[in-house]
Amino acid sequence: MSETDRTEEYAASETRGGARFRRSLLAFLLVPMLALGTAVGAGIVGLGRFEYTYEDRIFPGVVVWGTDLSGLTRDAARSALQANLSYPDEVALTFIDPGTGQRWSATPGQLGMTFDAEATAVNAFEVGRSGSVWEGLLARIDAVRNSRQLSPVVHLDWGKTISFLEELAEEITQPPVDASVMVTGVGLETAAEQIGRQMSVEDAFEKVSVLLESYGEGEIELVIEETGPAVTDSAVAEVVARAQQLTGGPITLFVPGRTLESDPEPRVLGREELEGMLVLELDSDVSP
Repeated sequence: MSETDRTEEYAASETRGGARFRRSLLAFLLVPMLALGTAVGAGIVGLGRFEYTYEDRIFPGVVVWGTDLSGLTRDAARSALQANLSYPDEVALTFIDPGTGQRWSATPGQLGMTFDAEATAVNAFEVGRSGSVWEGLLARIDAVRNSRQLSPVVHLDWGKTISFLEELAEEITQPPVDASVMVTGVGLETAAEQIGRQMSVEDAFEKVSVLLESYGEGEIELVIEETGPAVTDSAVAEVVARAQQLTGGPITLFVPGRTLESDPEPRVLGREELEGMLVLELDSDVSP
């Protein structure tokens, strides 16, 4: 065989080897490409089926205050929320008067809170549907993997809260009353002092607002400001003691310049007459 023949045979052999290599490489690459294509296709089909299933339903993983709304329509979610979220109507907030121990209870609803189940259901439905397509997809994935916790939509009528507290303050508030003493037909009669009490509506409002905004419950100790009377029990007791000294026994009156011989019957004032002559006045210069 000539040199030329050997060269042609080698070239043909190289051509056949290259073709086999290309076929092997193509087969090697084709298998993962087909697998990848199959996976992508399955993913697209699965995503399409997922979107179709939840077209008018809340995506999985959406929870409002412990109520799982996954797969519910907005109407069904509203009903579930109304049944489960009873905080405004059932939880009690208790107000305590520290001076008397008296207690009053009120629900958040009575204090001005209302729960908007419709708006809350709409917010739950919008999870995974707002923003760009990519943002919505990420939100849906996050909800499924980690659960999306939403707060309920509530409305607070602070005017109603203040009105409730003002009515409570009106019940608690009492003006200071002076102790007193008066002369009657049977002697000296006294009336006890009364300490003035006034509830701080501002302090109570601050405490209530913290509980309502955090959906809390518990007791609220009211701040009561006390005011003493101008005339105290001790001042009246002192006046009574002095009056009793003055009226404790009869007093004999003698007219100056006269003697017992010329005026043998001097004027004698008994207790009743002395009490009738008493004049009781408040000395404004004396502090209580």
